[in-house]
Amino acid sequence: MAGPQEARTLARERAMQVLYRADLTGERTVEAVRGWATEREGGDLAYFETLVDGVLSGWDVLGEIVSRCAQNWSLGRMAVVDRTILRIGAYELMHSRGIPARVCLDEAVELAKRYGDAQSYSFVNGVLDRVLREHANRPPEETQPRETLGA
Repeated sequence: MAGPQEARTLARERAMQVLYRADLTGERTVEAVRGWATEREGGDLAYFETLVDGVLSGWDVLGEIVSRCAQNWSLGRMAVVDRTILRIGAYELMHSRGIPARVCLDEAVELAKRYGDAQSYSFVNGVLDRVLREHANRPPEETQPRETLGA
């Protein structure tokens, strides 16, 4: 049986898939997303719902923050998978107390490695590191520089 960390990892992956679809189709209503969510199984359902609801309700604000932190990259220039992961990561960094920032960053990077292109993980890491420093309002021990991620 999967532990809490694995369940949240799967919840993030499921949320990324549903929010990716929402970005592509433009259907960002809770009703539309709830319908897609029933197609997904596994993971921490409560955390999945928190992520999806949080990202949908903050869609434009999260997009603006990501765009500002991705210097010289507008949302429209980003790959859909990258901007989806960035919105989720920004939401987590700004709103998920009790989850260390390092975990939020690592999880986003792992999603980017799995679903993005060869450069996605470093792009996601750099943008979310800036989100953390400029917008996350976390305790100092959670905002210390990270060690290298490796490939």
